[in-house]
Amino acid sequence: MKAPSRATLSPRERAVAERRAEFRPKEWAVVQKYRTPLQVQAFLRDLPYNWEKGGETLRTFRGVVGLWGTVARSRDAGLHGRKPVFRTVRQLVMSYVDPYVDGSGRITGYGVADLRTLVKGDWRLSERNVWEVERALIKMPHKKLRTSDRRYASILKQFRAYKAKHPEGPVTFYSNKHLWL
Repeated sequence: MKAPSRATLSPRERAVAERRAEFRPKEWAVVQKYRTPLQVQAFLRDLPYNWEKGGETLRTFRGVVGLWGTVARSRDAGLHGRKPVFRTVRQLVMSYVDPYVDGSGRITGYGVADLRTLVKGDWRLSERNVWEVERALIKMPHKKLRTSDRRYASILKQFRAYKAKHPEGPVTFYSNKHLWL
């Protein structure tokens, strides 16, 4: 069945269609999900509140709904997923910078990828290793990420001291653990 043309829409339906066009898909999903004032209030109550002195914010609907997070699994506790509380991809990436420091590497760039389109094979259900995913992620375009050498050296020193004291088990001394999934 074909969707009705704009000419056959009632004035109310036309207004909804025009408003719908202004929203991104994630934003429209929120609008559709919270239909009553009580539901909207519950949604607003669940949003994290900014208590920083001098860091107060006054954000739009788009600024509140368009937050970034990750779903991830790693042998390192600090590299698991993140709650969707980051306003930019860069802020999300920065939440991984300290936990990534272990003496073997350092984050120097980042990118956003949709594995459904980045990788041609069926990486989700494969019974074999999926090195194709790693190769695709390395090959994709990245933005440079500059971090302080002093910060890196400080975190590396903390990491080594922690591992000397706790040679077994995960490293979990990081201050941003409350943002981890």
